[in-house]
Amino acid sequence: FGFRMSHGGGLGATLRSFDVFPKTLDEFKERTFSGATVSVISIVCIVALIIGEFQYYQGIDRVDELYVDTQTSGLMDIYLNITFPNVACSILTLDVMDGFGESQVNVEHNIHKRRLDRQGNDLNAVTKETRLGHETDDEHAKTKEALEKLKDPNYCGSCYGSEAQVGQCCNTCDEVKDAYRKKGWALSVHTHVEQCVREKVERQARASAEEGCNIFGYLQVKKVQGNFHFAPGKSFQHLGNHIHDFLPFEVEAFNVSHVIHSLGFGQQYPGIVNPLDGRKQMLPQDKSGLFQYFIKVVPTLFERYGGAKISTTQYSVTEHFKLR
Repeated sequence: FGFRMSHGGGLGATLRSFDVFPKTLDEFKERTFSGATVSVISIVCIVALIIGEFQYYQGIDRVDELYVDTQTSGLMDIYLNITFPNVACSILTLDVMDGFGESQVNVEHNIHKRRLDRQGNDLNAVTKETRLGHETDDEHAKTKEALEKLKDPNYCGSCYGSEAQVGQCCNTCDEVKDAYRKKGWALSVHTHVEQCVREKVERQARASAEEGCNIFGYLQVKKVQGNFHFAPGKSFQHLGNHIHDFLPFEVEAFNVSHVIHSLGFGQQYPGIVNPLDGRKQMLPQDKSGLFQYFIKVVPTLFERYGGAKISTTQYSVTEHFKLR
């Protein structure tokens, strides 16, 4: 007993009738250059589509979602790297204030300063000769007298009537100011205070070197509204007020031209865009003013494929400038 299919009919003939690619005899086939070109292009397109689809299958889509952040406690890191090409590190201070009234003055922890020349070269390992500039005969005499007194090992500076006890010494300008402050007096004229004259000379010696300053590092602040700012001179708190104590020549030399190499809030993550990175603001040498950046920080949770999470932030910024 057997089963035989014939070419003339039956099931085999029925199936062959569905063949949409019928074969032709070799005598009727002709291979051409255009046909080969179409074949090669088709193969390349097919391979490219297969590779593209495979990469898309292996890729990760980034999906943005909005949520309400209820975590207001804890601290946030602010990473900064800013260069002031016309301000010496010796007179540049960084202060932080928040909406609760807490302040960090003259911040130095985790903040580093690098002295630069006007060409941006590091001066930390370079010694430069400085000139004090032009002085009148009277100013020169006061300067010389103040410096000569400093050489005395038994030097005891006068507090100019603000001594809390007999024999009290005020050997620095700040000590004289503190003594006046404790008395509730105002020290409006510094030219008659030899300690201030001496320190003015020292500051002028550093500032006259035409140095710049690169300040970098990070701050830790509370997750509340606040500000951080750069200013000349020493800052302190008095009767709830934030005060900057500086000499007039320091303000005149305080050119706020700057380059923000990087400024970020919280941990960085792949693809983050910080609007102020690379921002450059330059003023003429004889000009100064106030640059203000109003920043709105948005908490961000970046979740990697696989479950790892990074709690960080993004921010937007609005700029204002006031010429002095």
